[in-house]
Amino acid sequence: MLLKDLFLEKLEPKYYYYNKKSKKYVIYRQGTYYLTCNTKEQAENITQELKKNNWNKDVLPSIRKKYGIVQKNNNNLTGFYRTYITKDDKMKNGYRYVYQYQEDGLKTRLTSSKLSELRKKVLSNGMLWKPLTNDAIVVEEILKKGDMEL
Repeated sequence: MLLKDLFLEKLEPKYYYYNKKSKKYVIYRQGTYYLTCNTKEQAENITQELKKNNWNKDVLPSIRKKYGIVQKNNNNLTGFYRTYITKDDKMKNGYRYVYQYQEDGLKTRLTSSKLSELRKKVLSNGMLWKPLTNDAIVVEEILKKGDMEL
């Protein structure tokens, strides 16, 4: 690499990196996530398009369509606010419930093998526990009555 290239790279930082775990390029700017793509060329082209549009997230749907990028579905399968299920081989049932929130700018998690126990932890910490779907509303009624351990 030439000295000129090193100097230009310092002036013009890259707004993407390669994530070895997901095997994808992640596009970000100042700590804000934009999207992931499969190739370095795509990452460079998308970064240029975002720069042209002043990093406006409103252009992301058209960029996804142009490059054939499918947006990842929300992993909230529980139907409760900030709550999702993650695989955990150490747990007897093979998974755990996770409630994730930010505290002092850091991601913080409360976890439990049972949804009812997680609900108790969340409420005892004074945080919001709310159902987002009709099914979750029914589950919430069961949890409130205490008839069943879920």
